[in-house]
Amino acid sequence: MARSKSSAVWLREHFNDEYVKKAQAEGLRSRAVYKLEELIERDHLLKPGINVVDLGAAPGSWSQLVRNRLGDSGKVSNCFRESALTITCAACARTSPA
Repeated sequence: MARSKSSAVWLREHFNDEYVKKAQAEGLRSRAVYKLEELIERDHLLKPGINVVDLGAAPGSWSQLVRNRLGDSGKVSNCFRESALTITCAACARTSPA
């Protein structure tokens, strides 16, 4: 099935977006991580040793950023809905920087 014109336009704009390119280059799961970085800095959201639960964590870029920011202190867990009946929760492992 062919893509609609609006879908093709959206895809072209999406893949030309500077934040999408930056996220891909840095090995991040989505461009949304840059908004979270802004919120963390502005509102001082992260403190050493805190526990963070990311609800609705797909694709997981926020969990990825928080886990890496906290380092070995604190704990990050995420939950997301796989289907109408399945909710998956997991602890996040720290990933090495890209």
